[in-house]
Amino acid sequence: MEKTSDLQRETAERGHENIEWSIGYAYHLADDKRDLPRVLLVGDSICNAYQTGVRDYLEGRVNVSYWVSSYCVTSPNYLKLLAFYLEEAPYAVVHFNNGLHSLDTPTADWARALERALRLIREKQPAARIVWTTSTPVANPARTAKCRELNEAALPVIRDLGGIAVDDLFARLERETDYWTDGVHHKPAIVRLEAEQVAQSVLAAARLRPAPRPVLAARLAAGDCEIYGIVHWGLNTFTDREWGHGDEDPALLAPDAFDADQIADACKAGGLKGLIVVAKHHDGFCLWPTKTTPHNISRSPFRGGRGDYVREMADACRRHGLKFGVYVSPWDRNNPDYATPAYLDTYYAQIRELLGGDYGEVFEMWFDGANGGDGWYGGANERRTIPENYYRFNDLFALVRGLQPNVCIFNENDNADFRWPCNEAGWLASDSRATVRSYAVHHADYMSYGNAGDADGVVFHPCEADFPLRRGWFHHAKDAGLTKSGADLLLRYLSSVGNGGTMNIGIAPDRHGRLDEEDVRALRDFDALRRELFAHPVATGPFNVVVLREDVSQGELTDSWTLEAGGRTWASGTAVGAKRIRLLADATDAAPLAEEARLSCASRLADAEPKVSAAFYRADPALLAKLAASARTDDDTETARWMTAVKG
Repeated sequence: MEKTSDLQRETAERGHENIEWSIGYAYHLADDKRDLPRVLLVGDSICNAYQTGVRDYLEGRVNVSYWVSSYCVTSPNYLKLLAFYLEEAPYAVVHFNNGLHSLDTPTADWARALERALRLIREKQPAARIVWTTSTPVANPARTAKCRELNEAALPVIRDLGGIAVDDLFARLERETDYWTDGVHHKPAIVRLEAEQVAQSVLAAARLRPAPRPVLAARLAAGDCEIYGIVHWGLNTFTDREWGHGDEDPALLAPDAFDADQIADACKAGGLKGLIVVAKHHDGFCLWPTKTTPHNISRSPFRGGRGDYVREMADACRRHGLKFGVYVSPWDRNNPDYATPAYLDTYYAQIRELLGGDYGEVFEMWFDGANGGDGWYGGANERRTIPENYYRFNDLFALVRGLQPNVCIFNENDNADFRWPCNEAGWLASDSRATVRSYAVHHADYMSYGNAGDADGVVFHPCEADFPLRRGWFHHAKDAGLTKSGADLLLRYLSSVGNGGTMNIGIAPDRHGRLDEEDVRALRDFDALRRELFAHPVATGPFNVVVLREDVSQGELTDSWTLEAGGRTWASGTAVGAKRIRLLADATDAAPLAEEARLSCASRLADAEPKVSAAFYRADPALLAKLAASARTDDDTETARWMTAVKG
């Protein structure tokens, strides 16, 4: 909300052209909810970062006011205005910076003025935690040196005052040699780093962690949708390819026994809770009678040209108690407009057709990272590339959530709910965390970092471990006998769900339009083994399986945990998250007793108390031995190898 005062009028009378920039204004987030910690951001660098990204990371966690001032900290008006905003409300955190407008001020004068400002903050907001941020580098080397000098002069002041945290934004950004676009403006990647650093320090000062969006939080709390599938069926099934080129003849889609109920029933029997249906793959062929392109199922023999594969799958899911989700490939190797703005109109229209209500509620919308390359493109037969953010994912996600309020989104973008674990083999690091840094895909070691996560991340973005039941995502007759076994699937369950993520199994109906019996049997065996593993919960007596669950509605608070019993440590780790499963394979003759078990969890956040529950089970030792002896095949898919090559 904007503020008015005699100081504003005085500033205007002095001829400032931009009153807001000169004297600042307060802006409140999250509808001014009084139950959220209140944060005041003061200063150019901080507020610029807030306006360009911090807001996204703090929304729903804190109430933010910010003030940008063109006054030097040595100006008498600066302290008057600072006092004015400090009287606005009791703040939990005051994040403070002033430097860029002080570059022509003698350093000693600036340090004394900084001390007065910090003392004023402490006087007006005695309960607030204060964070001082160093000034950022600027384009001119001499002025950057002056920034460094001011920052160094501030440190003794802060040390003498005590109790003030330092967010060294200068050191973080000074390492970025490619900082400026034109000597004035920050490059987008640098802006993200700046925003991420500020958000991280605000959350830490407020003693908070990134939290899931409400829809994701509800889904994780319910715990009833940790295993699901993604169904790949279409022209690729009939051409024996994984990726179609875009010039395939719709007449090829001619199954002789398509049965959506058989597919859904087999998945239900395998313990899956939902199915994400591939409505369009990279070949651009739409498996519903869309109005957006003639390259769709109405041009095929399927149901005499009057069929709708997506609708049949959606209806079958609901008949068998499965949630229904959708994947529509952003990359379209058929569309002549791909890589131009015109294609986006087509793509967004396809999303509206599928999510607008005609196909019912959608529990998950899937967007992958296959973006651009060679294709038919209406006969051009060429290679096309797209610029960063070509799809305008933030706008796209807003559209999706507007059409389907209860949907979760899979994508690498910060605003999605689930992230890719950087493999398609179904495994996560044992201490994989839900949080990552901003735009983790740009991390130098992304293929490792994206799987493990980061306790200091600013985005709550847990892994969804997707992998195919067969060798590839589509059915290929040559892969007969290579379907993953029930034991193999259980190992992947323990390595995905059991390490804080979810499990998404690739389901591939054959050319008949049914699931191969080999696949049906593997799913059924997986469900039986999983049920056997957790068949005997114990409150007293020996156990050899432990399941931990953390309330993550306020973020992943646990930074270390230990399970002890009988004077021995049986399991330990750093992260818990939605779920962490541990098999105590050596718990044979000296198995721990449930009544003696003691779980201790700790957080690096002051005053944080992780809410973690533990459940104990007694599984047949022969089953644990079988799992220990099973070899999980980690051969990745063609898609994952392509992604690895692209992202390095």
